Amino acid sequence: MEKSIEFLEKELKEEKRENSLLRNVAVELANLSTLKEKLNNILELLDDNFNLKHTMLLFPANNDTILRVFASRGFSDSGIGVEIPFNYGVVGTVASKKKKLRISRLSQYRRYANAFLKKDRSATQTIKLPGLLNAESQVALPLIANSELVAVLSCESEDILFFHQKDEDLLMTLSQQIALSIQNSIIYEQLEERVKLRTQELENLNKTKDRLFSIIGHDLRSPVTSLEGIAELFEYYNSAGKNEKLLELGPRISFAAKNVNQLLDNLLNWSLGQQEGIQCSPQKIDLQPLIKDVHHLFTDFIASKHIHFSQSVDGRASVLADYNMIFSVLRNVISNSIKFTPSGGQIEISTSDIEDKVQITVKDTGIGMDHEKIETLFSLQENKSTLGTDRERGSGLGLVLVNEFMLLNKGTINIDSSKAGTSIQLLLPRQ
Repeated sequence: MEKSIEFLEKELKEEKRENSLLRNVAVELANLSTLKEKLNNILELLDDNFNLKHTMLLFPANNDTILRVFASRGFSDSGIGVEIPFNYGVVGTVASKKKKLRISRLSQYRRYANAFLKKDRSATQTIKLPGLLNAESQVALPLIANSELVAVLSCESEDILFFHQKDEDLLMTLSQQIALSIQNSIIYEQLEERVKLRTQELENLNKTKDRLFSIIGHDLRSPVTSLEGIAELFEYYNSAGKNEKLLELGPRISFAAKNVNQLLDNLLNWSLGQQEGIQCSPQKIDLQPLIKDVHHLFTDFIASKHIHFSQSVDGRASVLADYNMIFSVLRNVISNSIKFTPSGGQIEISTSDIEDKVQITVKDTGIGMDHEKIETLFSLQENKSTLGTDRERGSGLGLVLVNEFMLLNKGTINIDSSKAGTSIQLLLPRQ
């Protein structure tokens, strides 16, 4: 009778321990944390509650063909990242079979395996498995959630017999909960990464919005104010009867109006591009007449700065691209060259064939740019507009648009620049 009571007390005590352990583990596993924290917490729980001193967690990878060590406890960190094929060794077998495996007297197993490899010279070279050098016992459990292998838990010891059978059964009971906890941490980490990406995207959009407001509020106001000043001068000279002064205002009016028109056109095209409202319709474009039309836009501007403008364009050169986009590309590139070329400088436009593409080169003897400046040319997130040699203003939007239009037309843009000037190469598919 006394023996029976003692047995019942022992059973009750053991049941209380198991229930307490299950509660503690459940609470810990329910906590949301990063994957690294979660894996370390799991291995620490196994050490504290099951006295498992040498453990590691391996994840399936490469379409479930290998296992990779992601976390370990009681081993050197050199094992992290080691890869083990499915069906290889204890953990590889557990991964492929999705069944628990316990092996004792590993030293004898290793001697047998080495003897087999010596006899069979064709046998595959052994893979150095991470773990204890003198391990005598190993238990590996598959961690499965929703019929999917999430990880393999490997536990080793230098003792031949370790890890009580009841604890092993209890851990198998917890294995699905551990697997779900790991899955939740993976999802949590992925969501965190998405939040970071979305936050960065929103920050970039805000910077772009602020830059656009700056362009509209400041850079657009400048040519409009210039037109207003010219209108006042026109009224004054007209009332004073100074007709010769009125004639001098003509080029200034034309230049200011073209500035407003170009900026509005760039803003419209860029905004349409962001909303995917702009359509790219490739067609055959003869470059010689196109470049002449663009040059004609800036005749007065070039003359006012006494710039020598030359063309070396093959009359047969043609590209396959959207006409309006390439017109806008050349207008912006040539406008920039004029802006940053001092009075008396030179601008040359040429074409050349490079395999199945045509390269349009716009070369000037302007003030040039450093590498850091070039790196920011295609980004709208910062105020990078620079005054021209005659203090001409720009919005910084032109080359952003150039880059986007070149990409839409399967082209590329390259910029070489120094104190001697700048060369911009536009590479487009040849018709």
